[in-house]
Amino acid sequence: MAQPTRSGRIPKRKIVWEASTGPHLPQSTKKRQKKDVQVLEIAAASKEAPAAVHAAVEQQPTHFTPPIRVQNESFKVLWDEKEPIDLFLRFLGGPEALNAICVATNERASSHVPRPKNARLWTPLDHASFCHWLAVVIYMARHPEKATKSYWECLTPGKGHHLGHWMGDNRWHQIHRFFSINNQPLTQEQPYWHRLMPIASLVRKACQTAVKPSTWVAIDEGMTHFTGRSKDKVLLKNKPIPEGYKTWQLGCVGGYTWSWLFHSGRQGPEAIGDKSRSFRYYGKEHPVKLAPTYQVVQRLCQELRNRDSTTKYVAFVDNLFLTKDLAHTLLAIDIGVMGTTRKNQPGIPPRFLDIKATNEAFTYGGYSTEVVEHCLCFIWQDNAPVIGITTAFALDDDPEHFIVRTRRRARSNKVAAPIFGDKALKDLPIPVAIDEYNHTKGYVDLANQLRANLDLQIKGDKRTWRPLAYWLFSTCLVNSYLIWLQYQPQDALASHRTHETFTNRLIEQLMAVGTSSLSPPPSPARTRSTTIHRPERMSKRRFCAWGTLKPSECIATEQKGHKGERKPLTELSGNRRDNRSRKRPKLTIMGCKSCKVNLCIKDSCFEKFHAHRHIN
Repeated sequence: MAQPTRSGRIPKRKIVWEASTGPHLPQSTKKRQKKDVQVLEIAAASKEAPAAVHAAVEQQPTHFTPPIRVQNESFKVLWDEKEPIDLFLRFLGGPEALNAICVATNERASSHVPRPKNARLWTPLDHASFCHWLAVVIYMARHPEKATKSYWECLTPGKGHHLGHWMGDNRWHQIHRFFSINNQPLTQEQPYWHRLMPIASLVRKACQTAVKPSTWVAIDEGMTHFTGRSKDKVLLKNKPIPEGYKTWQLGCVGGYTWSWLFHSGRQGPEAIGDKSRSFRYYGKEHPVKLAPTYQVVQRLCQELRNRDSTTKYVAFVDNLFLTKDLAHTLLAIDIGVMGTTRKNQPGIPPRFLDIKATNEAFTYGGYSTEVVEHCLCFIWQDNAPVIGITTAFALDDDPEHFIVRTRRRARSNKVAAPIFGDKALKDLPIPVAIDEYNHTKGYVDLANQLRANLDLQIKGDKRTWRPLAYWLFSTCLVNSYLIWLQYQPQDALASHRTHETFTNRLIEQLMAVGTSSLSPPPSPARTRSTTIHRPERMSKRRFCAWGTLKPSECIATEQKGHKGERKPLTELSGNRRDNRSRKRPKLTIMGCKSCKVNLCIKDSCFEKFHAHRHIN
């Protein structure tokens, strides 16, 4: 184990990101420490603590029987596809989605009025061409460059991406320019995600039918980067992506995205809007109204219940969503909940607010509970008091409800100092509910990390709907990868490059779509050697061929025309040169014998000449 620094921080061991974002085992299969759990004594942090703290210390823990008790089970794959391309295209919507994209793109290209001189002829887009274009987009995400033209250039001998083997520069930029999903103009009542239909609905349906979701799910928000002009984008300070489009996502074990709702900054969540609605309250005849933010959790959980009416689920949410009313409306559809909540939410016991007012309420690990109707409200002392609500876990003095975990000492905290002493790390018991919340609430964040590792967005794209279109492609990639992992042998899962292997295989299979040969075309690489064209000494010194083709890029000297003597009252000769400069390319003995031309070596004329020939 690494030794702590002077400040007490333990340096983290650097590992490949895939080692931490691979397929996680369900929480119920985690190996817990077998030693006996000794629950920490509940005591006030100091004698000056509020009276509510001393009263909570003397009070016995409340016995609570959770209405929903279910163990975590991973998602189960329902499809038969195993190859990356079969999984990806089915997630994308299959032939129906490809037809919609090709039709919309061809319509947009045909409606464009080209310039008369530099017009490029448009070849109608088909399924194979779209797959090739998408393969190049994924390849660009795997090998980022500052400019797209770098993927078709070969300025260094023996190195380059060589995408010309797959698709030409002009053809790719044509498809990228006219790529469209829905050309219908938007009305004021229609939200911005209407431009993504029907692809968005097809992808969402595929994500829900591909697997049976895990019994424990997480609901959280996600951001898609976009800095253009749009009234639908959201600004969130102190976030990894502070500006862009927001989505509400429901994630399963390993980062699988099962469903989502788009969000508009002016219209609110998808299919919810900005109006409160009434929902059935568990244990009461009268319904209760929920604000739009709380309806997000209710609607996503209702989709779970509509898909499977018998399985019990537990939703893990953070303090943005959870309230007492939401916990009871989820109980009405037989779904449990676990998460933290804010102190200003209605239904929180008043004594919890007095305890929360001070950051030094209990000693480290102290807690207090109270049953409110059919849910358990608790406050637990971590580095600061944390208030939570659950209908799926119990919290009392039973050692079965605690688990020993390695905890890290806070840098400056008087509450933790008596427990840790001079140690930076220490094995301490914490509630099982807190431990499962810490390991489960990050399912959506894990999916965002997998998508961020392969960002398909292309810089300079100004269309407002395209960031979410690339987000849909990334969601298909991540979900396909997680299902593909289920069929891999154990020795392959031990590698830290499974995501890279999946992506490379998908790129090759997409580029092989529509080819007559059984083997795919040669794959691009950064270090493909060029053995045919190499600098060699030619038999005779000649002008540089690149300078002849591009006079402004290879200039030896500028020679001015001879100005003859002019005699007064005499006729000017018609063969006389005017006084203009002549630009000559350089003379060189080096060149390429395969192309039978002389080329400069020092001025990169050799690389530019062959890159120009390769593109054209």
